[in-house]
Amino acid sequence: MGLADRNAAPDELERMRGLVRQGMLDGAFGVSTGLFYVPGAFTPLAEVVELQKIVAPWRGVHTSHMRDAATFEEPHQYAAGFSHVIVNGQVVCENGAMTAARPGKVLYGPGKR
Repeated sequence: MGLADRNAAPDELERMRGLVRQGMLDGAFGVSTGLFYVPGAFTPLAEVVELQKIVAPWRGVHTSHMRDAATFEEPHQYAAGFSHVIVNGQVVCENGAMTAARPGKVLYGPGKR
């Protein structure tokens, strides 16, 4: 797709799914995105969700590089936070609001009583 600001064509998305699947078979822990940067900034949520559906059966992770707005001139600028959260290939937070999806489970450490 290069640097084009457009949605992936069906054959391109299928190729992405295949690459993610092969990565998981090869031992990857999941997928990492840089949605702040071009061309990732053009990526629609639905495309990320489709790739996470491939990762979910392996209980893989999705990490996304977040960047704050701080500069040397204005050091007290804060990150905007997450507008979307995807768990097991399902959107649980969209545009900052919780959805009805609850595909995960709470994990407790050894200190939980």
